[in-house]
Amino acid sequence: MALTFHTITVSLSEEEYLALRSDITCCDTWANNFVHERARTSIDIIVSKYVNYALENNINIPSNKLEIIKEAYKVGIVVFPESRNNSESLPI
Repeated sequence: MALTFHTITVSLSEEEYLALRSDITCCDTWANNFVHERARTSIDIIVSKYVNYALENNINIPSNKLEIIKEAYKVGIVVFPESRNNSESLPI
């Protein structure tokens, strides 16, 4: 299975960039590490929720995390933020 990669671009004003540079060595590396770590945390949460759901409902669990995440979206365990109603405060 070929992986699809998505690129995220962050634009900073000169003020924001210079302020960040006073605290971190490389803004690009820091942002990259932050996003990857947040994604890893979300993956762990989604996989855990889906595995619990699958075990409780006697459903076969896909063999890799990407398929588990896709299934979690398919069955509504997680949804995209724009699909949530206002009463749902937490993302996953």
